[in-house]
Amino acid sequence: YFRHYDNRDGLSHNTVFCAVQDRSGFMWFGTNVGLNRFDGYSFQVYEYDSSDSLSLIQNRVNSMFVASDGIIWICTEDGVCTYDPEADVFHPFYLTEDDVKPSFFMHVLEDGYNDLWMIENSGFVRYTPSDGSYRRYPGKSYFNPTAITLASSGSPLFADSLSLWRYTRQNDSFVQTPVLSEKDAMRGNKIYTLLQLPNKKILIGTLSGLLQLDETTQEISVLIPGITINALELQDNRTCWIGSEDGLYIYNIYDGNMRHSRYTSENSLSIRDNSIYDICRDSEGGMWLVGYFGGISYLPNRKTAFNYLIDDN
Repeated sequence: YFRHYDNRDGLSHNTVFCAVQDRSGFMWFGTNVGLNRFDGYSFQVYEYDSSDSLSLIQNRVNSMFVASDGIIWICTEDGVCTYDPEADVFHPFYLTEDDVKPSFFMHVLEDGYNDLWMIENSGFVRYTPSDGSYRRYPGKSYFNPTAITLASSGSPLFADSLSLWRYTRQNDSFVQTPVLSEKDAMRGNKIYTLLQLPNKKILIGTLSGLLQLDETTQEISVLIPGITINALELQDNRTCWIGSEDGLYIYNIYDGNMRHSRYTSENSLSIRDNSIYDICRDSEGGMWLVGYFGGISYLPNRKTAFNYLIDDN
């Protein structure tokens, strides 16, 4: 039984690309027009202001990441900025002193050693916030990532269009695991998102379905065929939520049971949007779904003694 939030509740735009929770418990939503902070009651909207150098640098927010120091990394159409919760201001991020514009990255992730890994258009970067040092990994010499997750070892696990790439910190190298074929690429398929599961398996979301890699046997199985997979998030140690272009799938990672939930106009308590772009689990176990048309759908982590009877007339 989902709750819903959209522009009628103060959300700046109903197209929402990403969601995170900060260390203070606020939920943050990146939309097509502005960044939104939600305290459980109302939205505070942050937008670009050309007269304010400490404002959001661009209004379309594509992805976000909350680092261990509490800083929020915000990837916009015009580059990356960081949000300082203590001062309530934004700072454009320049990887080098020679950069004229804020550095552009599509995703940011922190590993178990407090290094930040940033995916750019051609290659990726490892950045150490403590001293500002970095190393660039050009796509021509390495690979061009399309997705990143954190492996159980605490190291980053990447994917390019066709393969997984596991990072070994000891010798600063990558080990490739092929997943898709060149024939898949010719059909327009590619890897889009990743998630490390606690049972030594990896979920691989593609433009044409969901795959699962067994790290023990190296076998790859198809869990959901033919659907673009946009988001993967663990609800608990047994259950994974899967956001797709055809609604929500809920997967038991141990018994293989899969449930499918779609928006329906007859049920006001269903998810609001079948095109799910991101999923965020909050610190209380609540699940937040965001998508292209319907704003935000929220499932609290509470049991209720009531059953709902829906009048579909």
